Amino acid sequence: MSYDRVTRKDAEKCAENLAKTLKKKLGKCWKQVDGKNVAEIGCWETDYNPTYGGININEIMSEGGGVDGPFGLRRLKPDTFCVATRYAEKAVEIERKRKEEEE
Repeated sequence: MSYDRVTRKDAEKCAENLAKTLKKKLGKCWKQVDGKNVAEIGCWETDYNPTYGGININEIMSEGGGVDGPFGLRRLKPDTFCVATRYAEKAVEIERKRKEEEE
């Protein structure tokens, strides 16, 4: 991927890749239970708003939909977000490999 023009769609794909690396569910965090919308605790959602700086990942913290930012609350521009997620993915891969070598 070229970082010349990274779009919202690209950034959302980067979030998907990170979620897959960390074995986290991303998206479709709400379900109907007894006629009520209930959020799945631990599920991730992307939150994109270019007016406020770009994209972030929110993690559902309560069935009512309360959220926290597992990586902080600061939004990043799509290109910066993708760079950050790739660093995180690589760090996880390095740590997993290190643990495998220790065993």
